[in-house]
Formats: sequence, C-alpha cells, structure tokens
Amino acid sequence: MNEAVVNNMSIINGLNKVDGFDPSAFLRRLTGENGEEQFYLDVKYRKLWFRLMHPEGKITKRIIKLENEFAIIESRVYLNRNDAEDAYISCAFAQRWRKEDDAYGLKYVETAEELKQAIDLQYMNYDVVIMAAAVADYKPVKSALQKIKKEELNKLSLALESTSDILLNLGQKKQHQFLVGFAAETTNVIENGKKKLIRKNLDMLIANDVSGTNSGFDVDNNKATILLQNGSMYTYPCIKKEKLGDIIVEHLIENI
Repeated sequence: MNEAVVNNMSIINGLNKVDGFDPSAFLRRLTGENGEEQFYLDVKYRKLWFRLMHPEGKITKRIIKLENEFAIIESRVYLNRNDAEDAYISCAFAQRWRKEDDAYGLKYVETAEELKQAIDLQYMNYDVVIMAAAVADYKPVKSALQKIKKEELNKLSLALESTSDILLNLGQKKQHQFLVGFAAETTNVIENGKKKLIRKNLDMLIANDVSGTNSGFDVDNNKATILLQNGSMYTYPCIKKEKLGDIIVEHLIENI
C-alpha cells in the first residue's frame, strides 16, 4: 500500500472526523487494477459524513441517460440547500448498472424493489430492524424511456401495480430480529395499528394519527400510540417528534 497514504492517515482522519461519526472506521481495502491496495469509503458513508459535516447542505441527483441495463446519473453537492442551481461545489457522474456489483459497495437504492433486495441481503446480520422509511405502495406497470409527447395522446391513463410489501416480507421470515414498523392512519388509528402489528408479525408498531393539521406531515409534532406484541400500549398526544424518537428507543431497549 502507498506509504504516504498510510503515514498521513492520522492527519486525514483528524480532518474528516465528525462528532459521532469517524469515516476511517468504515474504510475498506480494495485491490486496484495494478494489484496495489487502496482505501475505499462506500457512497452511503460519504453521504452520511457530508450530512453531518454540512447539515444545511444538500445533494441532488438527476438521470442524464436511461437505458434498459444502466443509467447515467449526475450528482451535485451544495453547501446550502438554498443555493442557486449553478452554485454547487462538486459535480460527479456515475454509471449505475442494474446488475449487482459488490466491488464498490451497494449502488443507489431508488425503487421499492431495489430497497427490498438491499434489505434482504443484510437482514439476517442484524438483531434490531426499524423500518421507518415510507416506500411507495404502487409503481407504474410500464415506464417510458423517453418523454411522452402530449401531442400524440388525447388522453393518458396511468396503470399502477403493487410494489413488494417489504415489512410483511421481513415479518414472514423473521428469526431472531426485533422488528419495528410504523403506520400513518387517519381513522381507527389503534384498531388499524393492532391489525398491522399482527398481520406483519411485528414486535413493535408506532401508529401515527395524521388526521389533524397540528401533527403528522409537515409539522414538528406527532400524535402516536406505541403498540407491542405482548399487548402493551402507550399513547402520546401531540408530542415533539424528537422527543417521540427518544421514547421509541427507550421502549425498544426495554423490550429487546
């Protein structure tokens, strides 16, 4: 391995370390084409470092070219999310293949199906799994690779089909994992939450009441009920989301 790189690692680590996250702990050694070992930090850890180092920043992505087997994606990095479109500090292009490529870590996860595949690969390696991401329930049956010209159609119908139910799939093959799910409900919050807890074989479910304007989406508060597989239930009316997160973790620790 390059001696200069090794000798300067402590300096590099000091520059890049953020409170609560040390990138050097996640470096991997790869062998280059010339046979020499080199350090590599997976994209997901680079993005995490950036978000911690620059909390006001943003990363944008857009597809430049889309084919059946690959897409070319442009990524731009901004130090402030309000910066003008051309005020980025870094711009990079990546070719993303549909086929699996482990050499440089998992590729971007952009669809519900890709998320399912990524989770399936890692699920058995974890003891606690918290499924907080809101994944689309439906996807287009057919995707157009080019722009659909309005001049060619008087009417356009969009046919949708269900995406994979990732949480249900995890519950069905659960072994040692403590599995946590979330639900956003507008009616019969607790009743619907209990049904989901049982149907998806969860250990804990946080049922959020999103029927009002002062809790749920686009505000800092949540009305939530925490349901446990053992029948326990805890209701929190209009609580700060940050505080609710702490409470969820406390219940998690008590029950694993």
